[in-house]
Amino acid sequence: MKFSLKSLFVIGPFLCAAILQAQHAPIAEKNPLKGNTVAAEAGKKTYVNSCQLCHGGDGTGGRGPALATRNYKHGGEDWQLFQTIRDGVPGTQMPGFGTSPEETWQLVTYLRTLTPSGKEETLIGDAVAGEKVFWEKGGCQLCHQVNGRGGRVGPDLSTIGQWTSQALRDAILNPGKQEGWKPNVVSVKTRDGRQIQGIRLNEDTFSIQLMDVGEQLFLLEKKNLAEVHLEKQSLMPGDYGEKLAKEDLQNLMVYLKTLKERDLSIVSAAPLGQGLVFDRIMNSKKEPQNWLTYWGDYQGQHSSGLKQITAANVKKLQAHWAFQFSGDGALQATPLVEDGVMYTTGASGYVFALDARSGRQLWQFQNRVTSTHPNTNMTVNRGVAKLGERLFVTTPDACLAALEAKTGRLLWKTQMADVEAGYYATMAPMALKDKIIAGISGAEFGIRGFIDAYDPASGRQLWRFYTTPGPGEFGHDTWSGDSWKQGGGPTWMTGTYDPDLDLLYWGVGNPSPDMNGDVRLGDNLFTCSIVALEAATGKLKWHFQFTPHDTHDWDSNETPVLVDRLFQG
Repeated sequence: MKFSLKSLFVIGPFLCAAILQAQHAPIAEKNPLKGNTVAAEAGKKTYVNSCQLCHGGDGTGGRGPALATRNYKHGGEDWQLFQTIRDGVPGTQMPGFGTSPEETWQLVTYLRTLTPSGKEETLIGDAVAGEKVFWEKGGCQLCHQVNGRGGRVGPDLSTIGQWTSQALRDAILNPGKQEGWKPNVVSVKTRDGRQIQGIRLNEDTFSIQLMDVGEQLFLLEKKNLAEVHLEKQSLMPGDYGEKLAKEDLQNLMVYLKTLKERDLSIVSAAPLGQGLVFDRIMNSKKEPQNWLTYWGDYQGQHSSGLKQITAANVKKLQAHWAFQFSGDGALQATPLVEDGVMYTTGASGYVFALDARSGRQLWQFQNRVTSTHPNTNMTVNRGVAKLGERLFVTTPDACLAALEAKTGRLLWKTQMADVEAGYYATMAPMALKDKIIAGISGAEFGIRGFIDAYDPASGRQLWRFYTTPGPGEFGHDTWSGDSWKQGGGPTWMTGTYDPDLDLLYWGVGNPSPDMNGDVRLGDNLFTCSIVALEAATGKLKWHFQFTPHDTHDWDSNETPVLVDRLFQG
């Protein structure tokens, strides 16, 4: 079977890593201490005490890899260095360090001052002409992306300009010959005679997952394969020295050296892709082999049309595979399944893509948190939404993030609310035709609840409906004094949607404080309610309150299940 999904891998000379970027978040996605000489000096002290034993006093390496080369295996952007230092690298001797965010940024600032031994080559050439070589004559775009444009089979080169000139030259002219490069190209022959060659994403005794140069994913069971062969060459062409004139090569390198930071405006304008389109979600019952939304469908019926499991055979079910999640905390997610790929969330801000047949991981993403607020320890998450070729997930630091479904790369991250004010997010978003709907948690900390709609392409907020009405809004008079400002009303469960009426139905949780109603006299709309909102505008159509002035923390975040049936004739 073959499916259209891509993932992360090592190919040629470039070491691929999840590419994350921030677009709208006010949290520090970029180093706030960049270029600060005092911070760099403080970071140097941390480096001497904690890092030089493995990475060398001048960053030239030792037990650990060289850092002065700027060719960072796990990502060379500031936030990626921050995450590597904070979390470590599982499966290696690199531990996570318990430094504060400021100390970690100081260390990142110092690492930026490290330079490779020898004099850096001064490149002379035409960057504009080099860009043309990249996108046309060189054919680089067939495998590599720059700012959301290009292929996904190779690493994203949006920040490749941080590499040294010599490293770039070697990567282009001598692919697969760099120190530390490991072969990862596999050729297989199926029992029916098909030949497949691609990057190995994962493998165990019983299965192997490959992605070919056409960005097709192959989820293969070894019992169906006649041959499996590990190639010793890179998929990166080795003839660029002959294919490109000296001037073309020089111009190409000059262009690549200009790629120091991601252009977020270009990335956010990238198309959503076909993938999971709105019509498929609306007609999800026609695809019983898939599970395309949190509830399985927009109506929230949470039932499958599959017939294989019955009352007669359910007692015979046995475990087929198990997957151990990274991170600490409980699992509360409902996975999505699309065409053999399972997308799910774990604790601590992790998102995973798995081969649904074997449980083998295709990629993983971990949300990066710089805040030290206790709310960021709210590690549960209920899952993702998918639209086009993008996944959408809420995060413990009260953000909504968009991931590239084929690779797990973060495309944008929007701050929905201030985590320092008590907000956090755990819900699975809902994907509509041109909107992503998301809610918020934190009523126990005195937040003002809301339901939001965001542009799936850019992460721009389209509308907001407050579940505790402010002055001039319907229902404001059901709150005494200023109690509405910290009135609660969390929306941490996914609602349902009627495409014919274009109405959202969403449950709203408890008021705040939950047990003491003396400071919030009145019915306290719209807590403990169902609200029906126009999806186009976010305007209230109607509401029903189950428990006016709740003082028992009864909530009302139940699923509003939609059913079409005869009633009283």
